[in-house]
Order: sequence, then structure tokens, then C-alpha cells
Amino acid sequence: MEKYEEWEDRKVRHRREYHEEKRGRNATEDLSCNNCYRLHEWYRTEEIKEFWKWYRKLVPAETYNRNTLRGIDNLLIKNKEELSS
Repeated sequence: MEKYEEWEDRKVRHRREYHEEKRGRNATEDLSCNNCYRLHEWYRTEEIKEFWKWYRKLVPAETYNRNTLRGIDNLLIKNKEELSS
């Protein structure tokens, strides 16, 4: 099974197990779930929107959430640390 198909399968299982069947901690985890990791509108800055427009040209991503922004922040912090060493 290709990676994308694995991700799609996990997304479907998570939605069913967590949101429909209410299994809680026993449900499949999906870090891309926009219901679980919803972004408030004030997170959607012009800078993030421009980054996302560029990123979607490279990767077949559909949406972003809090986990996406956390990852971007971690990369920026790591980059700053490497530049200052």
C-alpha cells in the first residue's frame, strides 16, 4: 500500500472510530484531523497563507492544522539555531 493510501485509510478509520463511534483513546490517531487540531482564524496569517500556496505546489497536501504550524515553527527555530552556531 502506498503512503498516500495508508494516510487516507488512517483518516477514514480515525473519523469512524473517534468521531462516529466515540472510542476515545482506543481510536486510531490522525494528526491531520482538522476537527481535533482545528486552527483559529487568527493563526491564518498572510505569511502562512503564502507559505501554504508555495508548499502545495511541491506536495499534494489538502489542508493544514495546528500540527502543521507546530512543525513549521520547529523548522524555523532549528534553522535559526543552525544559522547562529
